[in-house]
Amino acid sequence: MIVFASLLIGNWNWVLPAILILVVGLVLVFRSYRGRLSGRAYSVAAAGLKLLGLLLLAVCLIDPLYSGVRARPGANLFAILVDNSSSLDVGQNEANPAKMLPEILSTDTPGWQTRMGQDFEVRRYEFDDSLHAVHDYRDLASDGNVSALEQSLRMLSERLQDRPLAGVLLFTDGNATDGGEGLPQTDGLPPIYPVKWGKSLSLPDIAITTVSVSQSPFEDAPVSVKAEVAAHGSQISKVTAEILDPQGERVAELTQQIEPDAEATPFRLQFKAPQLGVSFYRLRVAAEGAMAQFEDPAQLKEAALENNQRLLTIDRGAGGQRVLYVSGRPNWEFKFLRRALEDDEATKLTGLIRIAKREPKFKWRDGKTESSNPLFRGFTDGDAEETEQYDEPVFVRIDPRDPAELRDGFPKTAEQLFAFDALVLDDVEAELFTRDQLALIEDFVSRRGGSLLMMGGQESFRRGGYGRTPLQDLLPIYLDRGPAARPSGRFRLSLSRDGWLQPWVRLRRTEDEERVRISEMPQFWTLNPLPGVKPGATVLAEVSDQNDAKFPALVAQPFGRGKAAALAVGDFWRWSLRRKNHEQDDYARAVRQMFRWLIADVPRRVDVSVESEIGSGVVLEIRVRDAEFQPQDNAQVKLSVGPADGKNVTLTAEPSLNEPGLFTVRYTPRTAGAYRASITVNDGKGGESPPVAAGWVHAPDVEEFRRIGWNEPYLNRLAQETGGQIVEADDLEQFVAELVHQDAPVTERYTYPLWHQSSIFLLALSCFIGEWGLRRLRGLP
Repeated sequence: MIVFASLLIGNWNWVLPAILILVVGLVLVFRSYRGRLSGRAYSVAAAGLKLLGLLLLAVCLIDPLYSGVRARPGANLFAILVDNSSSLDVGQNEANPAKMLPEILSTDTPGWQTRMGQDFEVRRYEFDDSLHAVHDYRDLASDGNVSALEQSLRMLSERLQDRPLAGVLLFTDGNATDGGEGLPQTDGLPPIYPVKWGKSLSLPDIAITTVSVSQSPFEDAPVSVKAEVAAHGSQISKVTAEILDPQGERVAELTQQIEPDAEATPFRLQFKAPQLGVSFYRLRVAAEGAMAQFEDPAQLKEAALENNQRLLTIDRGAGGQRVLYVSGRPNWEFKFLRRALEDDEATKLTGLIRIAKREPKFKWRDGKTESSNPLFRGFTDGDAEETEQYDEPVFVRIDPRDPAELRDGFPKTAEQLFAFDALVLDDVEAELFTRDQLALIEDFVSRRGGSLLMMGGQESFRRGGYGRTPLQDLLPIYLDRGPAARPSGRFRLSLSRDGWLQPWVRLRRTEDEERVRISEMPQFWTLNPLPGVKPGATVLAEVSDQNDAKFPALVAQPFGRGKAAALAVGDFWRWSLRRKNHEQDDYARAVRQMFRWLIADVPRRVDVSVESEIGSGVVLEIRVRDAEFQPQDNAQVKLSVGPADGKNVTLTAEPSLNEPGLFTVRYTPRTAGAYRASITVNDGKGGESPPVAAGWVHAPDVEEFRRIGWNEPYLNRLAQETGGQIVEADDLEQFVAELVHQDAPVTERYTYPLWHQSSIFLLALSCFIGEWGLRRLRGLP
C-alpha cells in the first residue's frame, strides 16, 4: 500500500504576520478592482491571479514542510522470482514468453533493476521443482518440467523470515503444478507483484486436461479411457483422439466436435488389451487430419505438443486367478463352464464334484467295542481315522494345483480355502459342510475379500437348507421366508435396468444389438425360485414366464471386503446347446465375463500401489499377507525397479510403523517415461512368492502443460491476497520508481521545505505576471 505524505508548518512565529499580510493584500486587491468585477470575467481572473500570488508568498513565510514515510534505502530486501519451467517456452518467437524474458531481465544496461538496487537489497531467484538463488538471469533456460510456485513462495518466505522482505516481483504464467485451483495459504507471505509480459497466445492449442482408465470384464473392450480435452483458438472445430498399443498400432480412434475456448469436452474410447500384466499405451489428440505433426515437427500447427499426449498404464493382472467349483453331483453345468473357461488366461477353474453321498453308519453288535465297520477288518493298518473313511462322501478333483490339494474334500482351513479367489456352489446342500466350513466360507468373502456365486441347482438356496447358516447373511437373498412363486412353463432371460448399466452383464456394444441378442436367446426350463431380495442387493437379470410374470434371476451384493451373487437359473448350460449363431458362443462369453467379474478386485497376498509425489518421484506401497490373509510383518520385500526399456536397480522396502503388513520404498525417476517394478516377497521361512509386477508413468510435464498461457485469475487473486498488484512489463520503470513509497518493513520519515522549491516562486511570479498582462491587455491602470 502507498504511504501518503503530509504538510507541516515549520515556523509558527510567522503564522499571524502571514495572515495579516494576506488580509491586507486581500483588502488592497478588492479596493483596486472595486467596480470592475461585476460582469467582467477578465477582471475576476486578474484579481484571482494576484490573490493566488499573495497567498503563495504568505505561505512561504510560515516555512511549510513536506513530510512523508518511505522505505529506508538499502535497509529492505526485494526479491525477483522467475519461473524457469518449460511451459513458458511456447508460441511463436514474437510471442514466446521464454524468449522475451532475457531482455526484460537483462542487467547489461542501466534499467529498472539498477533503480531498484538504489533503494533495496535485491535478491534474485528462479524456480522449477525447487527454489534456486542466482546472480543474474543470463543462463535462464526455461527447461524445468515442474512449476512448484506455491512451494517456492513458501520457501522464499521461510528463508528470509528474519529479514525485512518488502515484496516479491514474480515472473510466471501462474500455472502452478503443486496446488489445486485455489490459492495457497498466503499467511506470512510478503506482497507479491506478478509481472505480465508478452502477447496473448496466437497459435491454437489442444490439451488433454484429465485422463482416467477403467477396466471391466466386458470381453470386446475391457479397457475404457475417458479423457477431457480442451481447445484454444477458433481455428479448431473437430478433434481426433487415438490410442496406440505398445507396438505403435492404433487400437481405438474417435473424432468429434469440440467447442473452442469453452469447457473441456469428454472423449470416451474403448479397446481390448489382450496382453496380461503391465503394458503401456499412448493417448494422442490433435485437430482432425493433423496427426502427422507427432512424427514431423515441421508440420506443427499448435503452440505445444507436450499436452497433446499421455502414456497410459494398463495392468491386466498376472492372470490365473483361481475359482473353486463345488457341486453335489455330476452335472452338465460344470462341463460347459469348464469348456468356456479353458482358453481364458485370466481364470483357472478347479472342480470338486461329489460322485457319492455319505453312507449311514451301522452299530455292529458282536460284543466287541469298535466303531469301524467289521467288513473292513483286516484290510486296515490299525489307524481308526483311515478305517472310517468309507463313511465319507466321495469326491472327484478336477484340475487341482497339486496332488495334495483338496484330497480330503472341501477345505477345512483358511490357508486351504484362501488359496482361491472365488467360490462357486452349485446343487450342493448345506449338510455337506460342517458348521466350521460354513463359517470359513463367510470369512472367505468378508475378510479375505473373495467372491461367492451360488448357482440354481435343485439343492441350492432355501431348498439346500442354507437358512440359519452363516451363508444366510452372506447371500443377497432371504432364505428364512416361505417358498417363492414359480414361473409358469418355460421362461426367457432379460436384463434389469441395473443390469443394463453393468458392462459384464451385457455382451454387445450397443443397446440395439444387445436387445437383438436377448430376443434370440433360448428358453430355459429350470429355475430355483428366490424367496426375496435384500435391500442392499442389486437385481441384474430377470426371467419372465408365459404370463409375463417376472422373477429375479441374477442378484448380487457386496459383503465385507468381497461380494456374493445368486444365479437362480438351474439349466444355464442349455444356452450353449440351443444358440442360433453357432459361430458365436454367447454362453461361453457370458460365463467368462461373469467369472472375470467374480475375480476382479479380489485382494492377493501381495498387493502393490504406486503413489505419485510432485517433483520427488513415487512411493511404492506393498501390502503383504500370509496364507490366512493376515498382515505379515516378518517378510523381506525386494524390488527390481527401472525404466520400462532401461536398466533396473534393486531396492529393499522398509516396514511401515503405521500399518501392519505394509512395506514402502521411495523411488525417484531420473527421466520422464514408463517405469516397471518387479516385487518378490520372502516370507521369513524360506518361501518366496512369485514376482508381482507394477507399473506407472512418470510425467511431471503433464501438470506443467495442462494449461498454456497466462492464468490471470490466479495471479490477480494472489496479488490481492498478499497486498500486491499486477505489473505490466512496459511499466516496470515507473513501478520501481514508486516502489520506495510502498509499505515496507523498515521505513524512515523525511521532510523538506517547500519554499526552497523554485517551482513555488515561479508559480507566484507567473500569477503576478498574468495579472499584469490582463490589465495591460484591457487597458486598465
